[in-house]
Amino acid sequence: MGAVYSDLRTSEQVLTGALTISSSMPVKNWNEACQKRILHKYLYEGFENTAFWRPQELKKEVKDDAFANELMHNIYITELDQQKRKNCRCKFQLNVAATRKMLENEGYIPAFGY
Repeated sequence: MGAVYSDLRTSEQVLTGALTISSSMPVKNWNEACQKRILHKYLYEGFENTAFWRPQELKKEVKDDAFANELMHNIYITELDQQKRKNCRCKFQLNVAATRKMLENEGYIPAFGY
Protein backbone atom coordinates (compact mmCIF):
# COMPACT_ATOMS: atom_id res chain seq x y z
CA MET A 1 0.00 0.00 0.00
CA GLY A 2 1.50 3.31 -1.05
CA ALA A 3 0.79 6.59 0.71
CA VAL A 4 1.48 10.23 -0.12
CA TYR A 5 1.04 13.06 2.40
CA SER A 6 0.47 16.64 1.29
CA ASP A 7 -0.76 20.03 2.55
CA LEU A 8 0.69 19.38 6.02
CA ARG A 9 0.07 22.19 8.50
CA THR A 10 0.59 22.38 12.22
CA SER A 11 -0.79 24.40 15.07
CA GLU A 12 0.16 24.05 18.71
CA GLN A 13 -1.79 20.83 19.20
CA VAL A 14 -3.08 19.65 15.84
CA LEU A 15 -1.57 18.37 12.60
CA THR A 16 -3.73 18.67 9.48
CA GLY A 17 -3.09 17.44 5.98
CA ALA A 18 -4.17 15.31 3.07
CA LEU A 19 -3.43 11.66 2.43
CA THR A 20 -3.62 9.72 -0.81
CA ILE A 21 -3.45 5.93 -0.60
CA SER A 22 -3.28 3.40 -3.40
CA SER A 23 -3.56 -0.33 -2.85
CA SER A 24 -3.03 -3.32 -5.09
CA MET A 25 -6.06 -4.98 -3.47
CA PRO A 26 -9.55 -3.59 -2.73
CA VAL A 27 -9.94 -2.11 0.75
CA LYS A 28 -13.17 -2.61 2.71
CA ASN A 29 -12.80 0.25 5.21
CA TRP A 30 -10.84 3.22 3.87
CA ASN A 31 -11.50 5.29 6.98
CA GLU A 32 -9.72 2.74 9.20
CA ALA A 33 -6.96 2.20 6.63
CA CYS A 34 -6.26 5.96 6.60
CA GLN A 35 -6.25 6.18 10.39
CA LYS A 36 -3.83 3.26 10.73
CA ARG A 37 -1.50 4.75 8.12
CA ILE A 38 -1.49 8.18 9.81
CA LEU A 39 -0.91 6.70 13.27
CA HIS A 40 2.00 4.58 12.02
CA LYS A 41 3.52 7.58 10.25
CA TYR A 42 3.27 9.69 13.41
CA LEU A 43 4.63 7.06 15.81
CA TYR A 44 7.47 5.55 13.79
CA GLU A 45 8.44 7.80 10.88
CA GLY A 46 7.32 11.33 11.67
CA PHE A 47 5.97 14.05 9.42
CA GLU A 48 8.91 15.71 7.72
CA ASN A 49 9.08 19.51 7.60
CA THR A 50 6.57 19.92 10.43
CA ALA A 51 6.83 20.63 14.13
CA PHE A 52 5.62 17.09 14.85
CA TRP A 53 8.28 14.50 14.34
CA ARG A 54 7.72 11.07 15.79
CA PRO A 55 7.99 10.91 19.56
CA GLN A 56 11.77 10.60 19.91
CA GLU A 57 11.40 9.21 23.38
CA LEU A 58 9.09 6.34 22.38
CA LYS A 59 10.20 3.52 24.68
CA LYS A 60 8.51 0.60 22.93
CA GLU A 61 6.42 -0.25 19.92
CA VAL A 62 2.64 0.03 20.26
CA LYS A 63 1.59 -3.60 19.77
CA ASP A 64 -1.62 -3.53 21.82
CA ASP A 65 -4.43 -3.41 19.23
CA ALA A 66 -6.98 -2.08 21.74
CA PHE A 67 -4.70 0.81 22.67
CA ALA A 68 -3.90 1.51 19.01
CA ASN A 69 -7.64 1.71 18.33
CA GLU A 70 -7.97 4.22 21.18
CA LEU A 71 -5.18 6.31 19.64
CA MET A 72 -6.95 6.23 16.28
CA HIS A 73 -9.91 8.07 17.88
CA ASN A 74 -7.62 11.13 17.89
CA ILE A 75 -7.48 11.07 14.08
CA TYR A 76 -10.40 12.72 12.32
CA ILE A 77 -10.92 11.84 8.66
CA THR A 78 -12.81 14.32 6.48
CA GLU A 79 -13.56 14.56 2.79
CA LEU A 80 -13.01 10.85 2.17
CA ASP A 81 -12.96 10.34 -1.60
CA GLN A 82 -12.76 6.74 -2.71
CA GLN A 83 -13.24 6.90 -6.45
CA LYS A 84 -12.16 3.32 -6.87
CA ARG A 85 -11.87 0.45 -4.43
CA LYS A 86 -8.09 0.59 -4.74
CA ASN A 87 -7.50 4.36 -4.36
CA CYS A 88 -8.48 6.88 -1.74
CA ARG A 89 -7.85 10.52 -0.88
CA CYS A 90 -8.83 12.15 2.38
CA LYS A 91 -8.12 15.12 4.58
CA PHE A 92 -7.27 14.52 8.20
CA GLN A 93 -6.64 16.12 11.57
CA LEU A 94 -4.44 14.47 14.17
CA ASN A 95 -4.90 15.68 17.75
CA VAL A 96 -1.25 15.42 18.74
CA ALA A 97 -1.75 16.76 22.28
CA ALA A 98 -4.31 14.08 23.18
CA THR A 99 -2.24 11.36 21.50
CA ARG A 100 0.90 12.33 23.41
CA LYS A 101 -1.05 12.42 26.69
CA MET A 102 -2.38 8.91 26.08
CA LEU A 103 1.13 7.67 25.24
CA GLU A 104 2.42 9.24 28.46
CA ASN A 105 -0.35 7.70 30.57
CA GLU A 106 0.35 4.22 29.21
CA GLY A 107 4.12 4.52 29.69
CA TYR A 108 5.10 4.58 26.01
CA ILE A 109 6.80 7.95 26.42
CA PRO A 110 8.00 9.73 29.59
CA ALA A 111 5.72 12.41 31.03
CA PHE A 112 6.52 15.96 29.91
CA GLY A 113 9.32 17.50 31.91
CA TYR A 114 10.65 14.27 33.40
